[in-house]
Amino acid sequence: MDGFDCLGADDVGFDYGGLLQAAGGVATYGVSAYEQDKKEKESKADQAKVLAAAIAADYAASEAAAKADVSAQLKSASAGIDATAAQMASSAQDVAASAGLSAESSKKRADEADKALKAAISEAQKKPKDGYAQAKVRAWQATVNKAHSGAIVARGSGLDSYGGESWFTKKVAGPLPGWGVLALGAAGLTAVGLLVKKHVMRAA
Repeated sequence: MDGFDCLGADDVGFDYGGLLQAAGGVATYGVSAYEQDKKEKESKADQAKVLAAAIAADYAASEAAAKADVSAQLKSASAGIDATAAQMASSAQDVAASAGLSAESSKKRADEADKALKAAISEAQKKPKDGYAQAKVRAWQATVNKAHSGAIVARGSGLDSYGGESWFTKKVAGPLPGWGVLALGAAGLTAVGLLVKKHVMRAA
């Protein structure tokens, strides 16, 4: 101990408590950062599963809708069964799409639907007399509409389209944006109310 004192530790006021506190803070931060990283990885993994399920449901619903479309046109004996199957697939598609897709995942789902529609159109152009190929185009167009609507909802903020304006900010009546129309409407109602009140007071 004397040897250590000779080094001047007491003179410089070495703070063991402060050192331990700092070390504890670093350790706590390390654990917190690890847990945060773990949660982010788990979240990404979960999101990937949800996205895969939504895309699979889109394909299943589109195929079922196309089959039901053709069966109805041909008045097939299985038309009723195919129509029911298509409705069930569509419901499953809606459930999968509402299972917590993030804005990024919703965009990826919409992109996948766009690719599938493009492929269906290309196939239909090669087989103009193939009823099933034409039906797939109609089915995928419906899926694309759903996927893009879901992506817009996921983005929130009342946007009409990717990067678009909401009704409140875009011009809806000449140079007036939506909020301006609402403001004028409110002002007009107030003015009418004042006129009615004034008229009633005079009559009294």
